[in-house]
Order: sequence, then structure tokens, then C-alpha cells
Amino acid sequence: MISNYLKVAFRNLLKHRIYSAITIVGFAIGLAAAILIALYVRFELSFDDFQVHGDTIVRASFASKKEGIVQGRGPSFTPPFAPAAANEIPEVESFVRLSTPRVAYAFVGGESFKLENIRHADSTFFDIFSFNLIAGDIRSALRNPYSLVLSQSSAERMFGEGNPLGTLVKLDGKGPYQITGIVADPPANSSIQFSSLISFSTLYEDKNLYLDWNGGNQYIAYLQLVPNADIALVEKQCSALLWRYLNQQLSAIGVEVVPSLEPLKSVHLFHEYDSETRRNNIAIVSAVAVFILILACVNFVNLTTARAIRRAKEVGIRKTFGANRNDLVSQFLGEALLVTIAGTSIAILLVELVTPWYRALVGEHAGSLSSFEFGEAAMFVFSIFTVGIAAGSYPAFHLSRFQPAAIQGEISRGGARSIVRNILVIFQFAVSITLIACTLLVGAQLQYMQNKDLGFRQDNMIVIPLRGEESKERGDILKQELTGLPDITGVTASSEVPSAGFTTNGYFPEGQTTPVMIHVVDADERFFDTYGLAVIKGRSFSSERLTDKDSYLINESLALMLGWDDPIGKTIRRGGDHTIIGVVKDFHYATLHDKIEPLIITNQPWRDRYSVLSVRTESKDIPELIISLKAVWHRVLPSTPFEFSFLDDQMDTLYRAERRFEGLFFSFSFLAIVIALMGLVGLASFSAQQRTKEIGIRKVLGASVQGVVSLLSADFIKLIAVANLLAWPTAYYFTQRWLDNFAYRMEMPWSAFILAGGSVLLLAVGVIGVQAIKAASANPVDALRYE
Repeated sequence: MISNYLKVAFRNLLKHRIYSAITIVGFAIGLAAAILIALYVRFELSFDDFQVHGDTIVRASFASKKEGIVQGRGPSFTPPFAPAAANEIPEVESFVRLSTPRVAYAFVGGESFKLENIRHADSTFFDIFSFNLIAGDIRSALRNPYSLVLSQSSAERMFGEGNPLGTLVKLDGKGPYQITGIVADPPANSSIQFSSLISFSTLYEDKNLYLDWNGGNQYIAYLQLVPNADIALVEKQCSALLWRYLNQQLSAIGVEVVPSLEPLKSVHLFHEYDSETRRNNIAIVSAVAVFILILACVNFVNLTTARAIRRAKEVGIRKTFGANRNDLVSQFLGEALLVTIAGTSIAILLVELVTPWYRALVGEHAGSLSSFEFGEAAMFVFSIFTVGIAAGSYPAFHLSRFQPAAIQGEISRGGARSIVRNILVIFQFAVSITLIACTLLVGAQLQYMQNKDLGFRQDNMIVIPLRGEESKERGDILKQELTGLPDITGVTASSEVPSAGFTTNGYFPEGQTTPVMIHVVDADERFFDTYGLAVIKGRSFSSERLTDKDSYLINESLALMLGWDDPIGKTIRRGGDHTIIGVVKDFHYATLHDKIEPLIITNQPWRDRYSVLSVRTESKDIPELIISLKAVWHRVLPSTPFEFSFLDDQMDTLYRAERRFEGLFFSFSFLAIVIALMGLVGLASFSAQQRTKEIGIRKVLGASVQGVVSLLSADFIKLIAVANLLAWPTAYYFTQRWLDNFAYRMEMPWSAFILAGGSVLLLAVGVIGVQAIKAASANPVDALRYE
């Protein structure tokens, strides 16, 4: 019996090839899109799941609260917090500290290797975290000063297949460091990434580092709690601990450091600086996946119910020969099953074909079908067939209810069924227009960020990092040599460049007895001219004034925060009193996600050494200029690798997630339109067939092709107009939610809504017009003979 149902269903699908193809291909495209998005969402939700002790590990985070307002929450803090918490709080079983990521060159056998994402880590690192130490002793790998654990990829790049354990290497000329272990590369779904680890005890060998409570906010503390510990209680105990060591002094100026504990497995989606954006993106693309799959199912429902009138006679004949309703339901569900199987097969093929492109769009970690575990795969297959059967259920139960004696009545009432189809068509195009409008608005925000005046010049700026002691010591010589090159209009040295933000330190503004955390950048006297920064009060640094080495400039935001209408001559203390000689106009030294925060600019770098050179050029031949820069570099530093980047490129990478999001939105908006238009092709073709005699009569009576096209297009155009009215406010709402992630954002361009609706309308008119012209161009004699 079942085989007979499937055989008849297969024959029926072959008989109506166009409608079957539209249904199957539309379902396949929708399902493929849903699978791709599911892979992306699955990866984002899997962060840190591999950590065996993940349920008991928390990351400490800190915020500054002044006058009841909490500001600047983040995990970077001073080193003493974690050991103090482990010693004084019973629920804290152990701890591990990590430094913020650093970059250095390792020198091995006369050859240099760049190591990015280097972190200092406590000896408890491998006890708490589930990273696989391939070689070395877990207990001692990070115990002694100057111990170095390399990631597997770093070790292979530096030593090939050899065993590097015990080898001595230098990092930026410092050391030597002894390689004590090889660790497997962190998985892509780890919130903790590194290329190598240095023992935390190494930091205490450098007496110039701030490692006490009063500075050096460059370390992240992870606490391992006892099982079933009350995190809220531990947070209160952490607050009491900070009061004893820090907040008691800060309270004199109304400032308090507020700690919080973040479960490790929630860090990626809830506690990173861009986690809200990431959560919004996941929610939005998940909704897009659901809607695209629904669009494909809508095509199936629409085309099947539209053809119900044609199949009414088939139902009547079958019932006359003894078929009951259950038999007919089984028959029509069999067709839905075939559509689902065929669509799923094509969808899997599409996913495999586009996976390389998809990974290039969202990153190599996007995953693949092979990454699904058996249980996940079984649930996925079950869900697909549930969706397919659900899509076929309405047509099946609708068609099977026809009674043989009432077939003509059902046919005459066929127009009433169009209400459901019209609603579904409106839904399809409302979703499509919403996606297109959102894509245009996301693109407009990215364009706004690209064109916004950041308060400094970022074009034609080449950034040269100074890695290692030798390059920093000879930075002044490099600066002088580079300044003499043709087409170089400015060279400046600084601790950082404006892009992702500057570091923070504790300072004592005049009249205050406890420190305030303020962003800071160290820069020479050429920094302001090279970057085009505007000094609006006082003056900038001068090489002719020796006292400027101890002077500060501040930005407008810091003057406003301190309530200083005239800051010139006031002092800020850190290792001595520093006089303010100027106020610089606010500029965006971090991303547009964040408001411009208070900033100090000093003329005295740490240990008298800057970390980066910025070279402004007007050269039209950039490749030739790079050759000249490299030649100067190797003349001054013959044994140090030359490295450079363009500031424009650094700024672009800050918005890589937003650009990927725009790409995702554009791609899936395109798919939504394709699916909707495929359904419209089927409906328009069916409508033309249904009105074949009417078209023939109208042509005999003198109707033109244009008139017939207008007749067939009018109803669909009305539906799309209604879809626009629903789509525009929906797109506005979701775009506003997305824009909430930016402190600086565009004015809403209303033209985007008109463009989205207009483009969909034109595409729809084009699709309908082709079918209408085909029908209108037919011989009226054939139309009047039509049965």
C-alpha cells in the first residue's frame, strides 16, 4: 500500500514538473540556508563546552563606580586579586592568572619567528583548564621563571618534527627562555586563545613592572570554585576583599571598584566586550533561518492549494471508487515526503558546494555537516522531515475533505481559498523586504563608520611596530632616518596607535588622594601634527622644552569629567606631579561602539622607549616606498625582521564582525527573494492558466497585451504593497535594536525602505509580466477552445 502511494505521488510530481521543481528547489534552498545558519549558531553556542571543570570556573570582572554610576566593566585588573581571593575566600579552591595577549619574536638558531597571542600564565593553568599538554610535565611546565610552553603549531613552525623540550630561546632579545612543554592548539570554540605560554613567575623578575594593587591592569583572573558554590555569595566576599585592599582608599573620592564573577561558559556570549552584538547577531540570523525555511514551506502550501481545483476531480473519482479520507491524506503526505526527501538531498549537496564560500564569509570555524554528532544528526533529520510533513499537512487535509457530490461547489468556491494564499504571499514578501531593508541599513551604518570624521587622519599612514629591546632602543635613529625619505611627510613614535583603544592606568588628579583609572597614550612631539590632532587649549609638546617630558595633555572628555573649565596649569600625579600644558579635541581612539572616554597624552614613554612608529606618506608608489622603508630598517636593525601595516587596514579589522554580519544578511536576503519569486512564478503561471478563457475573450473583444498584463499583475502588486506596509516598521524596529550597539550611529536613511520595497516590486512585476505576456500572446482561438 505504501509503495503504491509513493508510486502515484512520484508520477504526480513528474506530471507537474514546473510546480514540483519550484517546490523542491525552493525547499532545498531554504533548508540549505537553515543548515548553514545552524552550523554558525551551533559553533557560537559551543564555546568552552570542552572544559572539564567549566561548571566551577569563573572569570573575575571589575567596574568602576562613581556617584552610583558604573563605568568601564572588564576583566583586566591587577595581579594580587586572584591569590588574595584564594587565600581568604573558602569557596575559591584555586586560581590562574593570564596576561593580556602580547606579540614577540622568538630567535632560534639565528632565525626569527613571530609569536602572536603570547600570555603569561600561573603554574595551575593545566590543572584548571582542559588544554592538552602533548609534551612536558603538567606540574612543572609553568612553575619556574622563564619557562615557555609552545602551542603545537608554533613548535612545528619553529622546530619542524624535532623535539624542542629543553631548548633555550630569546623573545625580543630577552631571556633566555627554556621550552618546557608543547600544548595542543586551543580549539576554535575556546574563549581563551594563545600561541605560547610563559610562566607568570617570570613577571616578578622584572622590577619595573607594576604588580601590586595600585597599577598594571593587564591581568585576567580565573577562579576555580568548590562544587555547587554560591557565586553571589563569593561575589560579596570579593567585594569585602576589595574594600580591605583598595576601596577603603578610593572611597575618599567616591570611587569604588565593583567585582563580579562570570561563569566561564557564559563569557563568550554574555561577558565579552562585543557579546551583546554577538547575541543579537545569533538571534537575528536564527530568526532569518526560520523565516527562510518557512518561505520554502509557504511555496509548497501555496502551489498545492492553488492546484487544489485541478485535483478536486481526482479526489472525487478516488472517493467514488472507494478511497476514504485517510487514504487520500496518506497519498498527499506521501507527495510531501517525496518533496522533503528530494529537497533534503539537494540541500545537503548545496551545503557541501557552498561550504568553502561560507567559511570565507563567517570564518573557518563555521563547521560542516560532518561535525554533527550522531544524536544531533538524528534530531536534525527528524526535524527536517517534521517540517516537510507539516508543510504538506494543510494541503493534504484540505484536498482530502472534498466530497464527490460537492466537487463543483468546491471549484466554484475556489476563489475563497485564495485568501489563505494571499496572506501567505504577503508574508513571503514582507519577510523578503524586511531582510533587504535591514541589509541596506546595516551597510549604511558601516558606510557611516567608514566615512565618519574620527578626529584624526588615518589615511596614508603606515604603522611599524618596534618589537624587542634593540628596535625600541634605536627607535629615535629609525625615526630620523625615515624622516629623510622622499614623500614622507611625518614620522612619530608612540606607545600605541588610535584604533582599538589605549591602555589605562591609575592617576591622581589635582585635589584627589586616591587614583582614578584613565586611558593613556605616550607620544612624542610630532604625534599631533602627524595625526592631525587639534590642540584647542594651551599647546602640544615641544622638543625644545625639557620640562615637557614631565607634562601632560588631556582630552576634552577628561577635562569635563574632572570639572575643569581651564585645565592649563593643573597637575595630575603618577610617579610625581605632571603639569597639564594643553587640551586636545576629542578624537575616536577606540571603535564607534564606545563613547570617547577620558584620555591623558604623555611625553614620557615607559622606560623611555616607544613601541610603534607611524609614518605618513604622500607617495603614489606605495610598493616602492615599502622597499625604501625596509632598506632603512635593515640598515639600522640588520638582524630584526621588518614588519608593517596600514592604519586603514587595522581600522577595517575592528569591524570585521559587522562586515561578516552584513555579508550574511545580504546572502540570505537574496535567497529569501529567490524563494519568494520562485513561488510567485508558480502562482502567476497557475493564475494565467486559470484565466485562459477570460484572456481569450478579452483579446477577441480588443484587449491589448499590455491590458492583459495589467489585469494579471494588479492583484499581486496589491499584495506586495501590503507587504511593504508590514515590512517597513519591522525592519525599522530590528535595525534600531542592532544600532543600539553603537555609541555613534547614522541618521536613519528612509530611502533604504523605499529602495527595498521598490526593488522587490520591480522584480515581482518582471516575473509576473513574463507569465502574463506569455498568456496574453497566445492565439485567442486556442484559448477559447481550452479545457
